[in-house]
Amino acid sequence: MHPSPHDDVLLVARGILLYGRTSGSIADLELAAKLSSTLIWPYLFLAHHYLTTQQYDRCRVTCERGLQTVGSDVVKSQLEEWRAIAQSELGFSADLVRTAFEAAIRLDASNDQARRNLNRFEKALASDPRPQRLSWEQRSEAALRDFGIAERRFSLAA
Repeated sequence: MHPSPHDDVLLVARGILLYGRTSGSIADLELAAKLSSTLIWPYLFLAHHYLTTQQYDRCRVTCERGLQTVGSDVVKSQLEEWRAIAQSELGFSADLVRTAFEAAIRLDASNDQARRNLNRFEKALASDPRPQRLSWEQRSEAALRDFGIAERRFSLAA
């Protein structure tokens, strides 16, 4: 018996394992999201993909969908950080951007990258009320893949 090509769990697992290695991973993750996966993982990886390819509105929407699913505070912190970056790039108000960064830090106090990105935003704000095209600190595809695999193992063991 072959697994269903529309099984979101299998699509997500394959998408994570192949993320950054083949474009097919994005198609798997997008299909899982289209199937309204209740897992946080397709939204996390798609948000990263949209962020790194400068599809900021898609990133923002995907972060918001992911934040509505069940997931660890560490994973949700990453989504909040990326939502803040996407909001900044889309010209959202400084208060909304700051609120998302602060939510990321509240969810995971060890998210130093969110702190550094918030500091970059605050410094840029001093000279421009709507800073865009900042040099954001981001995870590489390989680092996100490793993070996702480690977090999934941790959440399965808990």
